[in-house]
Amino acid sequence: MEVDVLELYKKFLVPMTPEPAVAGILSVIMSGGETTQDMADVVARDPEISEWLKLTLSRMGRSGKNQSLEYMVSILGMNRVRNLVIGRHVERSLVSEENSVLGKLIAERSKNASSGKDEEPEDEEAKIIPELSDFSKYIAFAQRAENVAVELKYSHPGQAYAGGVLFDYLATYFKQIEDFDKKVQNPMFQKPERYIENIFNDGLRCAVAADEVIRFISITYQKNVFLSSLVRNIGKLILLAYDPKGFERTQKNYEEAIAKNIPARKHEFEEDEFDFDHAQITALYVGRASCFRGIEKSLDYHHNPRLLKSRDKELHALSSVLRLAGLLVNQYQEFRKQEADIGKMPDARITNSESYKFLRLTNDEWQEVKNAYAMNLMRTGL
Repeated sequence: MEVDVLELYKKFLVPMTPEPAVAGILSVIMSGGETTQDMADVVARDPEISEWLKLTLSRMGRSGKNQSLEYMVSILGMNRVRNLVIGRHVERSLVSEENSVLGKLIAERSKNASSGKDEEPEDEEAKIIPELSDFSKYIAFAQRAENVAVELKYSHPGQAYAGGVLFDYLATYFKQIEDFDKKVQNPMFQKPERYIENIFNDGLRCAVAADEVIRFISITYQKNVFLSSLVRNIGKLILLAYDPKGFERTQKNYEEAIAKNIPARKHEFEEDEFDFDHAQITALYVGRASCFRGIEKSLDYHHNPRLLKSRDKELHALSSVLRLAGLLVNQYQEFRKQEADIGKMPDARITNSESYKFLRLTNDEWQEVKNAYAMNLMRTGL
């Protein structure tokens, strides 16, 4: 089924696009220079969250005379407030009020009141407010990506966090779909949370590989490498949500081609089915938020970086890094099932690729990339 672009935007891209407030704070986080004032400025535009912070401090006995938002953010912790802001925005976009954190708390209070276990709140201090940590469940992928970046001493962990947020939007979206397992037959897709996990982990591995590659080269988009690598295949999740049966057909057709020893690339079957592949959908989605603009083309062409060669040499370089990292990830994931020593991995297909030749890594540098990549997989449990 050919993609209906208007429907795609209405049902998927718009609801899962970070709100301006979220995009603003992600932009600051991505730059690595966020301050309590930056966070306070975002909270100031959100009366609901401002009230929650005020009441939380009051119940901690820390309200005092200073009621400034910057003071509240400082006391409660900038990362806790960041997670609250982004988690609540994800919830607002995709979760019905009755199923929201606050909605469930209110329902529980009403149930207790009707059974005589609790009384109605009498003053502001008794108002129902969520715990700040309650919203961490909506940003699990963002936190995991950030933790991996920190563990590897990556220079821009905020980029990893921001990329993870996009996975959190999609994970939350899928949780709202009832009986998704009845829409498909392939076990790979019947539990979408597992498929999201697979795409996310593949993205993390690609980010780890790309981070090693750029230690030996210099490109303008150096700081965007982790983010771009992490989200490069997120369009697969959107296509699965858009048309589960159609996306399942692309997998079936690909597997049949491979079984017949027909050279095949999975994204080509997506184009046959939808007239779009996941790379194009990824670029559409990522470009929706201002904080991610500038890298869309590198994502769009990460299967064919050469198409960017005469258009934008810097994005061509970024796309080439993504392509090379992806080739390394795919080759080693298959190889490591039988042999853990990456040095024994046959990699002629990688080193003969256009991307490898364009990036001009020496043989010694490539060996260092591979060895460091394998070690970092072990460090992070990937």
